[in-house]
Amino acid sequence: MYAPSLKSWLLMATLFLSTTALAGAPIPWFDEDFVTFAGAGFSATPAAGQLDSNQWRVQGLSDGPGSFGGEFTSGDFARGATTGGASSGGIYALSTGTAIALGAQPTGADFTPGSFDLRIVNNTGDTIEAVDISYLIWTYNDQPRANSLNFEYSLDDSNWTPVPGLDYTSPEASDGSPAWVSTPRSTTLTGLGLAVGSPLYLRWTSDDVSGGGSRDELGIGAVQVDIIPPPTLLASKTGSAFARVGDTITYNLEISNVDATETVTDVVLSDLLPGNVSYVSDTSGLPLTQPIPGIYEWDLGDLAAGQSFSFDLVVSVNGGAAGDLVNNFNASGLLGAQIVTAQAEWATTVVPEVSIYDIQTVVDPGADDASPLLGQTVFVDGIVTAAPGEIENGGVAVIQEAAGGPYSGLVIDADFAGLGLARGDEILVVGEVTELSSQTRLAASRVELLASPGELAPILLPTSDFPAALAATSEPWESVFIEFQSVEVTAELSFGEWEFDDGTGPAVGDDLGSITLSPALGDQYGFLRGIGWYSFGAFKVEPRNNDDLDFIAPLFEIYEIQGEGLRSPLAPATGNGTGAVVRSEDNIVTAVTADAFTIQMPDERDSSAMPLASRGLYVYTGSAPTVQVGDRVNVQGAVVEFFDLTQIGFPDAVEILDSGNPLPTATLFDAGTPSSDPTTPSCGVNNFECFESMRVTVPNGFVTAPSQNFVSDPVAEAVVSAGGDRVLRGPGVEFPGLGGACPGCPVWSGAPERFELDPDRVGLPNVTLAGGTSFSAIGVIGYDFGDYELWPTELTIDSTPPLPVPAPASGPTELSIASLNALDLFDDVDDPDRPIPTCDAGYIASNRVVLSPAEYQLKLAKLADTITQGLNFPDVIALQEVESLTTLQDLADAISAARGFTYTPYLVPGNDRGEINNGFLVAESRVAVDAIIQEGGDECLSSDNTPLHDRPTLTLEARFIANGENWPFVVMNNHFRSLGGIDSDARVRLKRHEQAQSVAARVQARQSADPLLPIILVGDKNAFQFSDGYVDLVGLLSGTSVESENLVNLENAGVPGFDPSNQVIPSLVNPLLTLPASERYSFIFQGVAQTLDHALLNRAAELYFSNFGYMRGNADYWEGFAEDELSVARSSDHDGFVLVLEPGRDIDALFEDRFESP
Repeated sequence: MYAPSLKSWLLMATLFLSTTALAGAPIPWFDEDFVTFAGAGFSATPAAGQLDSNQWRVQGLSDGPGSFGGEFTSGDFARGATTGGASSGGIYALSTGTAIALGAQPTGADFTPGSFDLRIVNNTGDTIEAVDISYLIWTYNDQPRANSLNFEYSLDDSNWTPVPGLDYTSPEASDGSPAWVSTPRSTTLTGLGLAVGSPLYLRWTSDDVSGGGSRDELGIGAVQVDIIPPPTLLASKTGSAFARVGDTITYNLEISNVDATETVTDVVLSDLLPGNVSYVSDTSGLPLTQPIPGIYEWDLGDLAAGQSFSFDLVVSVNGGAAGDLVNNFNASGLLGAQIVTAQAEWATTVVPEVSIYDIQTVVDPGADDASPLLGQTVFVDGIVTAAPGEIENGGVAVIQEAAGGPYSGLVIDADFAGLGLARGDEILVVGEVTELSSQTRLAASRVELLASPGELAPILLPTSDFPAALAATSEPWESVFIEFQSVEVTAELSFGEWEFDDGTGPAVGDDLGSITLSPALGDQYGFLRGIGWYSFGAFKVEPRNNDDLDFIAPLFEIYEIQGEGLRSPLAPATGNGTGAVVRSEDNIVTAVTADAFTIQMPDERDSSAMPLASRGLYVYTGSAPTVQVGDRVNVQGAVVEFFDLTQIGFPDAVEILDSGNPLPTATLFDAGTPSSDPTTPSCGVNNFECFESMRVTVPNGFVTAPSQNFVSDPVAEAVVSAGGDRVLRGPGVEFPGLGGACPGCPVWSGAPERFELDPDRVGLPNVTLAGGTSFSAIGVIGYDFGDYELWPTELTIDSTPPLPVPAPASGPTELSIASLNALDLFDDVDDPDRPIPTCDAGYIASNRVVLSPAEYQLKLAKLADTITQGLNFPDVIALQEVESLTTLQDLADAISAARGFTYTPYLVPGNDRGEINNGFLVAESRVAVDAIIQEGGDECLSSDNTPLHDRPTLTLEARFIANGENWPFVVMNNHFRSLGGIDSDARVRLKRHEQAQSVAARVQARQSADPLLPIILVGDKNAFQFSDGYVDLVGLLSGTSVESENLVNLENAGVPGFDPSNQVIPSLVNPLLTLPASERYSFIFQGVAQTLDHALLNRAAELYFSNFGYMRGNADYWEGFAEDELSVARSSDHDGFVLVLEPGRDIDALFEDRFESP
């Protein structure tokens, strides 16, 4: 007979008597019985009868809120003592006859609401995890009103946690013979984690609840807080939440000694198995005994401080098991002479294993379609027919019995994360049978992958077997994978639904699955399959993705897909959405990119029905296409107008019929095509839409603007023309002009013939293209970011311009004057803001650019190269967009260091809020400076009294002194307001007009005072050599403006002080006109070459004119060269110019006028 040891008796006592792990005895922490409190208030240094305000705080009194550590020893805070029946609101010592309590007499102004707050600081030296709290509530019920006294606690005096179980409300009805009544309250707070030195806050809150009139006195007494020390042993047990009869359950058992220093000796572990459960094995490695049937015991021995021991226990679930199987794990040992114990339990629910048929089959689906197992937790397994995320969301999947048939499918709601389930996987599921809007589902708590036997075939049905509103017919197919064949869409319904029919009767489809197709009326499908579904009171089929719809697309030729408009007639009217699904057959692949290809109709196929429709089409695959150039293909998919490029987006099918076919003939692009006349565009709607995605050949191409530079594409498209010439800005407002607003204003074509060239779009090597490059190419016309582009399949560079092309050089006896916009010549110092006093407009100048030291040195070096190599050491250099005199001196030093040539800088700050200013570099070995004058800097714009000149004219009065000359001349350095907003803002037009008239007046004053004085205007005029149709700025400066050709004159006609007339007489001349037309540019904007930088000469200067020209190395070159220290290119975005005068010329000799008539 088994004789249990002392350890076993202790353990068995624990098994039968203990329900929680035992801790040590509570440790007193705070105890307040208020016996010394006399209602004399609260103080940080309490006197007799007072409470310590470092611990106690009262809030909600009419004298104001109390605070911890404050002094509150009078008024509402110190009403004295009462034995009951007090009337004045405030804080009292409640003398109950048997005890003293901290109390309040609430009134309408006091303690309604209010609170007693207690702060206790953890000075124990250890973290406190749990405390026991007990107190008495005292009430004197002499008034007909109920008041609350509830409890809450906080760890930060901000976020409070109520304990509803301690809520208290005094009686509303008053007692006939009132007396003090106490009500005990206690609770345990756990999980505190209260660190050493941190406070615990306790609060008793009070407020009116019901009744009327005066209020009872109430308070708290005998407040005691004890620390609950943590247990020495901690036990844990985990296992399966659910099991079936015949399953094995694996429990993990763990015991830990959480004492920091002491070993627990003689540790014994035991497990009490529930009925109908049998021991199978364990992994403890310890001897196993069975002192009592159903109890298994392991002798662990000693468990060191901080040590844990864990093992697995495997049991089997026997026949007859049902409900919750509660398994108890217990441990006992000795801590010194003290018995310590721990206990844990785990409940496993035994649930039945059923089939999907058991869950779904109902006797009469027309009368009641709810599952007969509704609300039950069951085990079921099945094959996945819709993987998580294919229908509804990632927490929904569908399974089906392998045998199929009616009632064989089931929707599973679960967390499938980490399982990676796919169609054809077999899974075991345990969960509760639910009905979601009358659709039977299983809310799973456990999902286990068993195997992957493969996908199930759909069950073929006629559409008449799945009507939307007939449960008796359709309910058996709810959640079943079904298929219908040879169907047609007979109606487009709302909310993504459509009706379809195979001729036997209608059924309904829906877009809840992962489909991108939008079935439309008349669409035909070879098959339509999916999961039978029930939602919103109707049965419908949910295709899982596009593969579940075998769409029989209508056949279209490419030209029919393209149409003759800007958008395909088969795409949505706006946006990037998908349109009709179409099929186009027997077309030739003409180009292949990394994620797309183009196709074109063979030459022999007719498209004369739409002569202005493109015969080519872009097909976007999203990944590497499987086709090659020359393949003959059929393509099926949805038409998309993706950012205005007509295409088949993500085709449903691409069939390669054969390969190696000749390519369609490329359309010739030349001087006549694309059209340069905006009134007769090549494609009707524009110049390029009818060539979109078609092959074209450009035998005489010309790069009119260099490769662009973007973050996502550093060497991007260049702007080109097909006629062999540079595209130049013409006079007037861009087509269609201003119409009746300015009938006399000239109209510029807008250069509709220009397009872009993207060398590497279809796989050719990328190349940086400079303006002036000649090329020949064959490729397809694409459309990207608002521009038509040539994507070449063949590209030959025929010629490239030299770099740099220097401006004209001067001889020893000639005076050379240059101008260069330096494009933000700023240093690496962010200077303080500078107030601009002009016109009292409140302007502040701030550095709009601050370069890094390396960027600054590179900028200086490139500008020095431009000046020495491109401008040939001119005698005078007028610069624009320079930060300061210091910066200009740095440039002079860089030139001197590189070439030993000395310049003296001159600069006067202006009114520009970005700190870009005008300056000069002067070679004083050849030019004597008499004066540097800033002119017009104090003038104001007439319309709003802001500074008229942001960059006032900086004038150099000087003499050419080389070779003994003493020849006086004047150079006026201008940088006028930019063209930005010229077409939309009348203020911009007026400002440019008034700026020009201001400078013109000074020119006229000078030449009137001394007709023989040479006057030269240079700089970035931000204007063309002709009228732009808004303001003829250069014409006003020159004295050649035509009033009727400029909108600014018409819109300001009659405005007092406005003057449209020419002031400069005789007019100035522009040496630009001595250059060939192809060389008349200094800047490129939107692919169009134009002249913004001008020299204008009065007639006295004209007599000495020798030469004029631009250096080439900036405007024609890729922006990326600005960061290339090995290239002279792109020191700026403007090409500078040099004007050469011959001061020693005999002007009495016969002089041939080099200029066209002004």
